[in-house]
Amino acid sequence: HHYFIASSHNSCLTGAQSAGATSVERVVDILRSGARGIELEIRAHDDVVDAHVDDHYRDFVVHRRHSSVRSTSLRQVLAAVVDTAFEASQFPVLLFVEAHIDPRMAPALRTLFRNTLGTLLFDNDEASNFSGTLSPHNLKRRIVLVACQDGTAKHVPKRMAETGRALANLTDFPPANIDGDSVDDQVCAINHRRRDDWGVFASRNDCALHSRESVLKQIEEGGIADLFRQMGRRQLIRTYPRHVTSRNDDPVELMRLGVQLSSMNFQRTDPPLRVYRSLFEANGRSGYLLKPAYLRRDGALPVNDEYFLVVTVVAGVQIPLPENPEIYSIARPVATVTLQGTDLGAPISKASEPTENTSNPSFGRGFTCKFRFSGIETAVLTLNVSHFVSEDDKLLDFAEASVSLSSLRLGYRTVCLSDCRTGERHPSARLVCHFWLATLKS
Repeated sequence: HHYFIASSHNSCLTGAQSAGATSVERVVDILRSGARGIELEIRAHDDVVDAHVDDHYRDFVVHRRHSSVRSTSLRQVLAAVVDTAFEASQFPVLLFVEAHIDPRMAPALRTLFRNTLGTLLFDNDEASNFSGTLSPHNLKRRIVLVACQDGTAKHVPKRMAETGRALANLTDFPPANIDGDSVDDQVCAINHRRRDDWGVFASRNDCALHSRESVLKQIEEGGIADLFRQMGRRQLIRTYPRHVTSRNDDPVELMRLGVQLSSMNFQRTDPPLRVYRSLFEANGRSGYLLKPAYLRRDGALPVNDEYFLVVTVVAGVQIPLPENPEIYSIARPVATVTLQGTDLGAPISKASEPTENTSNPSFGRGFTCKFRFSGIETAVLTLNVSHFVSEDDKLLDFAEASVSLSSLRLGYRTVCLSDCRTGERHPSARLVCHFWLATLKS
């Protein structure tokens, strides 16, 4: 729980949350991007209306509950996880399981996990001889199952909690206490709990699950930001978005509260997801980022020094103009600098004036932005290049780059940009910038 962990929401979905399809390729893409948290909603095939799964794979399927989403074989998804889980990163994968099945089918599901994941599964044989801490380094190349076992929360179907508790003997850790009842066999080292006690009775083997909206509402109404950060020092916290359209919200806002797993909809490459992916790319796409000291240890204080940041965008290099021939000749590049994740609250953006219609735009003597702020440990800087179309009076996002201020390299730099549509690194687009950062004391 000392790390931020790149995590996805409804990982198999290819589009909106309520319609479309599930896909093995979607999980593969997420894992190859470096994400370490994968979420699967599982049902028995006979409970699903569609029949798009071959007879050989009809035991369990990945299916979005209460939706018209087409299902995918769980066996095929797990096989793809085995093949690609550690291509981008050697650090452990957390497999979040919501099993909407009859608890009597749990032994068959448990066997499927064990047989398919094989030696990658962090099982009871390894756990019984495990004496170290549950750190990413000690669990390299391991897949840890996380199942919801707490049936007392109003959002958890009773049979899903029973199934989670029945997925036994995959690991053998000291029993957790759930509402006074000892659970002798756990599915993994982590208990997925949907609780409203905000971690007061949590153990280190717990993972609290909340919607993003419920967290922010409770903090706004109750003023419990410090209590929530204290909760994140004791256990894992996972949040999820509720948008039907699969859009995302600012992930840094929850990371500042100590949320380790701010699950994102990877189905849509929108600005929040691009910022999220950029943060973890800065750490080699390992999927793990060490939290600031004040979010890891009781008594540690955040760095409250005030900082002064000056960003100068000098020019663009090989910035492709829009492919649409109707606007190719009239589109004019615009540079935007955004600072977020600071004590200032909402993100602050500053945009340049539209420059000449060219792939190597010059921003005059330089487009300069100045920011005065505190809270540098969670601050994120984003540089964006858009095309201004005067006839429509709108900006078309093209490419951008995000970086944590704690890893920002100062001086003159050439900044590589990623495509806003795909999130992939653009082969040639660059911004030439100058960065200057200092405390007000200095």
